[in-house]
Amino acid sequence: MLTAAECRDLAESYRSQSQDRAVSAKQANVLRNIANSFTGLAKQLEMLADDEHGLRAPH
Repeated sequence: MLTAAECRDLAESYRSQSQDRAVSAKQANVLRNIANSFTGLAKQLEMLADDEHGLRAPH
C-alpha cells in the first residue's frame, strides 16, 4: 500500500507534468485531476492512520 508521503510525491509529480508546455490542455486537466486524487488519497491515509493510533475522536 502507498503511504501518504508517497501519494503526495506522486501528486506533485503529476502536477508538475501538467505544466509541461508539450502537454495538451486536455492532458494537463487529466494530470491535474490525478494529482488532486493522490492528494485526497494522502489525506484519507492520514485519517486512517490517525484512527488506527487512536488519535481521532470516535464518530
